[in-house]
Amino acid sequence: MEAESLTWIQGFVTMPRMKRVFDVGAFEILRVGCYFMNWFFLYDDYSDLATPHEAKEMADVVMNTICKPDKIRLAGEYVVGEAIRQLWELISKCASLNARRRLIESLGNFTASVAQQAQDRTLNYIRNVDEYFSVRRETIGAKQAFVVLEFELNLPDEFFDDPVIQRLVNACIDLIIISNDLYSYNVEQARGDDGHNLVTVMMHHKNLDLNEAMVWIGDHASKTVRNYLNDLDHVPSFGNEFKDDVKRYLVADTFQHMGWQSPTVERLSFILGALQTQRNKKAAYPTSSVSVKR
Repeated sequence: MEAESLTWIQGFVTMPRMKRVFDVGAFEILRVGCYFMNWFFLYDDYSDLATPHEAKEMADVVMNTICKPDKIRLAGEYVVGEAIRQLWELISKCASLNARRRLIESLGNFTASVAQQAQDRTLNYIRNVDEYFSVRRETIGAKQAFVVLEFELNLPDEFFDDPVIQRLVNACIDLIIISNDLYSYNVEQARGDDGHNLVTVMMHHKNLDLNEAMVWIGDHASKTVRNYLNDLDHVPSFGNEFKDDVKRYLVADTFQHMGWQSPTVERLSFILGALQTQRNKKAAYPTSSVSVKR
């Protein structure tokens, strides 16, 4: 009776297709994605204050936990370990074996890069542009978050190893880096912790002032989008078996991380969220007035 009633009323629904996606949502995966994002904030808050040795210990705790999730965690251990253990229980229920394998590898790269960031911070070392992007693509946490997109998908390793796919993924990550670094630069420079930020990298290595650095970053973002769209037209075939899953993965990437180039409600919401979070508040810019001119 309930199914018949639902079918009947849906026959009169004329709303846009995007508004009907709620009915087919993978809510357990959505839940994991939300928890995962909060876990990254937790890890970030602890690692921002960590010495290189402490950051390495945190990395070891996390990797030991996800490789041995049934092991009881030690009293006094970093809380990120118990947090990832509970999260891993949820992940194991909704992620494919291949997705979990890739997530373990990706988290290893993330924690190791965060430890490297702590080392750079201690040495007051500011990486050049290429070095920075190489490390930042891991510390931003986006690669790990992308794995959530494939929890229900059946994608072969050849897909992720393909140069075109890797460029597409890196382009998405680079745009996330740019957005994050622009929003967080203010508070980071105010507390003297802006060495791991693209704005600082450009000012330091290119001898640019703040306005000039912003212009360079804007131009780089535009170039990244153009390259992404070009690569999107040259995605190779991975066979009919994977055709639908490849499309779902790329559509998710494009909508979530490229759609912000248009003045949409989704992009506005992202910007407001970034500006409202307490992590990016309560700091003054290094100059009384900042204006970007071309």
